[in-house]
Amino acid sequence: MNVQRRKLLKAGFASCAALMCSPLAVAKDLLNLKIVHNQEFAPFEYFDGHQAVGILPEILDFIFLNIEGVDLFHEPLPWRRAQALVLNSHADAMVAFKSNQRLKYLYFNERPLLTLKPCLCFSATHPKLDDLKKISSFDDLKNFDVVDLMGNHWAEQTVQPHAPIKWFPHFTQVLKVILSNRYDVHVALSHEMMNWHLHQLGYEKKRLISHHIAELPSEIPVYLGLRKDLANAREILSQVDAVLEGSEDQLQKIKAQYIFT
Repeated sequence: MNVQRRKLLKAGFASCAALMCSPLAVAKDLLNLKIVHNQEFAPFEYFDGHQAVGILPEILDFIFLNIEGVDLFHEPLPWRRAQALVLNSHADAMVAFKSNQRLKYLYFNERPLLTLKPCLCFSATHPKLDDLKKISSFDDLKNFDVVDLMGNHWAEQTVQPHAPIKWFPHFTQVLKVILSNRYDVHVALSHEMMNWHLHQLGYEKKRLISHHIAELPSEIPVYLGLRKDLANAREILSQVDAVLEGSEDQLQKIKAQYIFT
């Protein structure tokens, strides 16, 4: 964990920690837990040029300040590479939704760290705007050019069976090809993510239209996943849930620092 971040969290959350149940040690020796992050998933997790930052790294730091015997090491990486490291036991953990593939090699905690609100996104200046607004199902997407970020298991599992997807390594590329009308539609995991990037690039929110269809879930919860061969994985995850219980106000304070409405 970044030392400065840990100091700030200790000061900011000391009163909250005092109200929680006494943390339990997971092992006699300190466990160095390597958590990999998607470096392109701002504002939830991303690389600022020096370290992993965003909502999820801060939530995880808050959680593990209240669990004895565990110290975190955050590593931001391209998402496909990050997942491969955990799969091959070269990293210990990641935060993600519970895809079928991930359930084969990860244990997840029970309480979501946060929930994403997906939507379809397309340019307000698209020449086929009227047709895009008529999309009512995933099958309708086959008539359009769909774009997404490499490594998005949710899109691979949910969208790709209905329509081919053009994959890009960086999310700013995804947004720019949509805004320039080079591609038609992006099935975004979070409208908050889209707003964050629009703000960072200096675009007005009205440049992008968010559209919901019945097949899209209203929320996608994400959880902490630990590799199944990690010692004490289930015990650690149960303690994570114990810290999360009753911490909604603190989690909202963390989230509010990054969200542009």
